[in-house]
Amino acid sequence: MNSGSQLWKKMLSLIFFKEEKKKEELFLFTIEKQKRQQVEQGEQKNKLEDKVKSKKQFRVKKKIIEAGQQKENKKKRASFKKPVRVNKTPLSFAELKKKKQEKNKFAREPFIPEKLVVSSSLESNKYYVEQIYSLPKNKDIILREFYLALDSPLKAFMLFIDGLAEKEIINNSILKPLMVLLDGVQIEGNEIATYIKEHLLPGHDVQVLEEYRQILDFVNYGNTAIFVEGCAQCLVVETKGWDKRSVDKPEVEQVIMGPHEAFNETLRSNTALIRKALRNENLITEMVKVGARNKIDVAIMYLEDLTNPQLVKEVKRRIISIKTDYVGVSGVLEQFIEDEPFRLSPQILTTERPDRVV
Repeated sequence: MNSGSQLWKKMLSLIFFKEEKKKEELFLFTIEKQKRQQVEQGEQKNKLEDKVKSKKQFRVKKKIIEAGQQKENKKKRASFKKPVRVNKTPLSFAELKKKKQEKNKFAREPFIPEKLVVSSSLESNKYYVEQIYSLPKNKDIILREFYLALDSPLKAFMLFIDGLAEKEIINNSILKPLMVLLDGVQIEGNEIATYIKEHLLPGHDVQVLEEYRQILDFVNYGNTAIFVEGCAQCLVVETKGWDKRSVDKPEVEQVIMGPHEAFNETLRSNTALIRKALRNENLITEMVKVGARNKIDVAIMYLEDLTNPQLVKEVKRRIISIKTDYVGVSGVLEQFIEDEPFRLSPQILTTERPDRVV
């Protein structure tokens, strides 16, 4: 019994010893942890203090630099000498007007082609053309200067658009007669234009014009304009020669028995196809221009002895009254002149065949 009680006491003493040791270890661990936290907090505080100090130092440096710049600016202002003011008497109205005229000596008003008329001065006409067509910036507008082969050579220039005008016609039918065949002739004033038209230009369509609006419309459509020194008139020669599509077969309205011809994009080809199919002297072709920007030609064709004159008059009125910048296709024109655009049934016949038109 004594030996058992002793063993039990030893066991209990060991257990108590282990528990006390664990408590000591925990206590030491918590103390170390607290010390570490204190050290970390101290380091963070030091970092924050360093940041604050650096910011304060930066602000102080900035203030010092700004103060130095302000001092330098003050020194510069002090060293700058103010100009001495001179007592000026106010200008009179006449003097002010003279100054404005001197400033605007070379400034000219923008040109309105509708109001311009051909001048007898070749330099004025050249200036007008250069301003209207933005020359020399506009590269496909050709302004060719030359001399008429008169007894006393006379300066002139021609105007055409490269790509729309035929160069062979210009070289052989305009430049060659004017520069070679006018040898020893004496002409003055506006007689030059009529003499050239009647004796030298072999073209089938030569016109003498005075208004710039008409001249520009012809030039924009492939014709050539000729201006001569001392002549207040302009010669316009037909020189159209752009690339165009030939008459082809109809793509939609195809027939087995009948002509295999269709309209194309060239107006004169289309009117010729209708005249070929309807050989009648009563067939009238009237031309109307549509579009404020492109000024496209619209042909109105009718038989004078069959068509109601009131109907023709109404069609022309509707086409002339169209106010738009651009009309490119017949479908747009159709929408402008029809009575009720939203009606489902067609009001205007559209075709690609000349025989169907006839």
